[in-house]
Amino acid sequence: MTEIQIGGRVIGRHQPPFIIAETGINHCGDLERAFKMIRAARQVGADAVKFQTFQAEEFCSDPQQTYSYRSQGREVTESMLEMFRRHQFEPEQWRQICDCCDEEGIIFLSTPQNRSDLDLLLELEIPAIKVGSDDFTNLPQLRDYASTGLPMIVSAGMADLDEVEQALRAIGTFKGHPTVLLHCVSQYPAPPEDANLRKLTSLRREYPELILGYSDHTQGGVGGGAGGGIRRAGVRETLHP
Repeated sequence: MTEIQIGGRVIGRHQPPFIIAETGINHCGDLERAFKMIRAARQVGADAVKFQTFQAEEFCSDPQQTYSYRSQGREVTESMLEMFRRHQFEPEQWRQICDCCDEEGIIFLSTPQNRSDLDLLLELEIPAIKVGSDDFTNLPQLRDYASTGLPMIVSAGMADLDEVEQALRAIGTFKGHPTVLLHCVSQYPAPPEDANLRKLTSLRREYPELILGYSDHTQGGVGGGAGGGIRRAGVRETLHP
């Protein structure tokens, strides 16, 4: 399948690149900040803005597990469960986020962590399902998500060609299921020397009819083989103490 439609936009090798602005959880659970990021994404010309939809209790099984990171120049260690709780939205807040996207004329996308999250997104009438690299080899989940009939945008970070083949077969890509495969280096941001843009050339040679994209923050993805496909870039807001 050389062309698909997502939210009224035609995506394909001979179409303009489809740009997704990645907010992830950079909104920090703040609805107004999420609105601000949506508007910023639209102002710079992105076609879609993508979030992450989850409930912390569903994937943080150990309440004692901690996570360490740097924030505003200092080392922070906290409960992983509490950290993710702080960054999640409730169903009504997701509805408001969708409404903001509609008002701004930008397509809303989000990566579900579990099937329950996808069910919520289906209620919000998402136009496509985004699957992260961490779930790329979860073949039962790929089959389940594909059963909705929605286009699938899948990131293939850390996957070899055999795993790519298995994932595409699980989705039903070769039987016509609308699919976009994103080359991804699972470092954020990846150093330019690790971008491995030549993998796009290898994927194009292996799957000449497949729509390809590039998921990262470096330059050159369109020229490297993702032209006409999807290009994902980050959107952030600087936080001050």
